[in-house]
Amino acid sequence: MKLPHGRIETHRGKPVIALIYDPNDPEVTSRHTRRFVLTSKNGQFYQKLIEESSDIKRKIDELTDKWNNTYKGLPQTIHFPLKKRSATGISTKTYLNSLPNQNPREYDNEIIYKDQRLRSKNELIVCQALDKMGYEYKTEIIINTNEYYSFAPDLTYYIKELEKPVAMEIDGAMDKEGYFDKAEDRKRYYIKNGYKEFKDVVFFRLNEGKSFDYDRLEAVIQSTILVNLNDIIT
Repeated sequence: MKLPHGRIETHRGKPVIALIYDPNDPEVTSRHTRRFVLTSKNGQFYQKLIEESSDIKRKIDELTDKWNNTYKGLPQTIHFPLKKRSATGISTKTYLNSLPNQNPREYDNEIIYKDQRLRSKNELIVCQALDKMGYEYKTEIIINTNEYYSFAPDLTYYIKELEKPVAMEIDGAMDKEGYFDKAEDRKRYYIKNGYKEFKDVVFFRLNEGKSFDYDRLEAVIQSTILVNLNDIIT
């Protein structure tokens, strides 16, 4: 969506909005401005749009400065609708149409959080962390691999800007006997069905009794963003 550009100035003793660009009027330029008295209906309308346009430009400038201070070269330009090199993992359509809490397996120690059913405190902490980071997610949606088999990730979070759902398995107590083999079997099942680690699925693993590592969780999620960025055709 293109927004008009302009400025507030004084014309004949009155404060006015001076448009220097209007996407709906090609005749408006910096040399051929269109003016509206600030207190008029049109003046108030364009003032809001110009303030919004200025705010967006300011944010873009801030992000560009941060980029230039961190990376070499210009950031990629991403066009919508998105085009991707390969379609693997859970599709956006499947994610959006899926309901949470669909795994029929019984809960040993059920935890209810925001109408979603969780199986452990670690899952609760991950959900709370995803909320804090601003990601949408669903617990235990059903993914059909074929007409005979299906599985339900512990949770699936959605990277809205990239239109990408990412499955997450939260494997706690990895130091307990037998649990590691179970977690590895589950990982092999994902890989066998075409899921790519850090692109389509992540395995967040914890040891029993260890404190939850928020920084590592955030790093894992950031890794999925970078991997999926590389899948976008620019």
